[in-house]
Amino acid sequence: MAKLCIFCQLSPAQIMAANELAVATADRYPVSPGHTLIIPRRHFPDLSEATTDELIAMFTLLQTVRNILIDQYKPDGFNFGINGGRAAGQTVMHLHLHVIPRKFGDVPNPRGGIRNIMPNLTPYPVEFINQGQPWEAFLDHIRPTFLQPMFRLLDQHLLGLGIDVKRRIDPGKIVYFADSRAFAAIIPEADGLKIGWLIPDAIPGVAGDKMTVGWEWGHLTNSSSVQDLLDLIESFRQARHLALTRPAHTGGMITRFDPFPD
Repeated sequence: MAKLCIFCQLSPAQIMAANELAVATADRYPVSPGHTLIIPRRHFPDLSEATTDELIAMFTLLQTVRNILIDQYKPDGFNFGINGGRAAGQTVMHLHLHVIPRKFGDVPNPRGGIRNIMPNLTPYPVEFINQGQPWEAFLDHIRPTFLQPMFRLLDQHLLGLGIDVKRRIDPGKIVYFADSRAFAAIIPEADGLKIGWLIPDAIPGVAGDKMTVGWEWGHLTNSSSVQDLLDLIESFRQARHLALTRPAHTGGMITRFDPFPD
């Protein structure tokens, strides 16, 4: 298992700080600039399995990383957290501690801190979901497996291309923008979710400002099966919704971005 673990295969270039029993590396899908992971060198999934020396090493390294991030990003605060188990959101079964720099204004209301970390990055407009709706459970079902990874990958890739990425919550929907043009939308409806993509050849501002205009919509309900979800993802893949082209000044390299890898 350890041989397949991404945290057990970190290259020296990926390690920003380390000690004998722990290493620190940048999160691959950061929720804020400077988002860092503190990882024990030994492979084990749960905090309960850490030795006293490993815990001391992790939290000693945490202080080092915190000072590095303060110097580099000048944050106004931090969130520190561990996702323990799949039910708590852990996706890599190698213990890791999140260090998340925070800025005043990065979310509308930071009250509650880790209880509701980064609500503007949740994959659906929480304020428009009413308690007791029959599709609420379905949202919870697809959030960790589809919507949240989709948005995280989009954030990282578009920012890496130098595209101004913004997500805006409008009345009744969440809209995704790149360079001020909408290209994705999620609309909660009475019986599920309406998910739409603008099918681009390229995002404006990235490659000659050309775009094939047209929205394609999919619909998921609380009675949809897992196969329905997979079919929708496959339709997005085939439509090349997220094929992006790098600017010519990078050498004309074509980057194919697939947020739904096999």
